This record gives sequence, structure tokens and C-alpha cells, in this order.
Amino acid sequence: MSIPLEVRSPQLIKSLRALLEDHKDKVSAARNKSRALYPVAASVRLSTLHQTLAVWDTWSEHKHRKKKYEQAELAGIYVNRVVNGETIESLKRADLPYSDVQQEVRRRQIMAFNRYLSAANDYVENVGNGHFPLRSK
Repeated sequence: MSIPLEVRSPQLIKSLRALLEDHKDKVSAARNKSRALYPVAASVRLSTLHQTLAVWDTWSEHKHRKKKYEQAELAGIYVNRVVNGETIESLKRADLPYSDVQQEVRRRQIMAFNRYLSAANDYVENVGNGHFPLRSK
């Protein structure tokens, strides 16, 4: 394709649009082809990736200084805090023992933290192979 330099810009634009219109299918196929350096290997919700990153960052910073349930709090992991219809707060208000409920909530936090941490480790390992976000290979 040659472009005559003596033709005014509006006329050139009009000619180029006409040429692109003549090859509409090829243009559409070329625009739909991904040019990403790292193609997306799996479909993962953005909020899940964000939470996984928060867990990875928290683990990297606090792995030897804080317990996992504390790290889960720092990473903002949601867990259900109702155990057998009771919460720690409701038991404290009623001046009843709450250690068993607290232990169950902490267990849930640790399990959720471990799940996100496992996913983060998989993502880090697989991104080195050019696959993201992929859990296993």
C-alpha cells in the first residue's frame, strides 16, 4: 500500500476507511487476536485474585512473626463467625465461656488462609512457566 503525500489528510482518511471496509473480516480477525505476552490460562474472579495477593503479601511480611489466624485478619479474609448459633461477642455479653467458639473461628480462618496461600504459591510457580492464573499444570 502506498500513501500519496500530496493528498490532504481528510481525503486520505476517507480512502483508508474505505480500504478497511473492503477488508472488514480480516480487520476484525486481526483486532481480536491477542498480543498479550502472557495469555490468560484460566478464568478467575478478580476479587479472588485480589484476596490471594493480599494473603501472599501478608504471608511474605509476617510469616515468622504472626500466627496464621492473625494473618487472616490482616489479609481481610471473611469467615463465618457464627458457631452453633453463637458468636464470641454474644457469649461475652452474656458472660459465658467462648473459647470453643473462638477456637472454631480461628480454625476456619487458618483453613481459609491456607487455601489462598496454596493458590498464591501455585500462581507464582506457574507464572514462571508463562501460565497465569493457573493452579496446577
